Amino acid sequence: MANPVDVDLERGDRQADHPFELVSRAGARELLTSCFVDLDGSPAPFYERLGFVATGDLDVDGETVLRLELRSDDATPDPGTANDHG
Repeated sequence: MANPVDVDLERGDRQADHPFELVSRAGARELLTSCFVDLDGSPAPFYERLGFVATGDLDVDGETVLRLELRSDDATPDPGTANDHG
């Protein structure tokens, strides 16, 4: 099994739909994560391609909080809706 850090970002984008589906079916309507967006090697571009947007908040470690709103009818990210908030 590949180390998640070594996964090709394009391939990772396609595989990311599965966790969204699982949490949406469990009733989640948003996902939150955090990272340092200005550092070399930051995962921020990956998250942004998935539809996450910065909330303007920082977590306790000083990382930028990113939010992804999930559509209520299925498990896929809704970038149009996510971009309306933030």
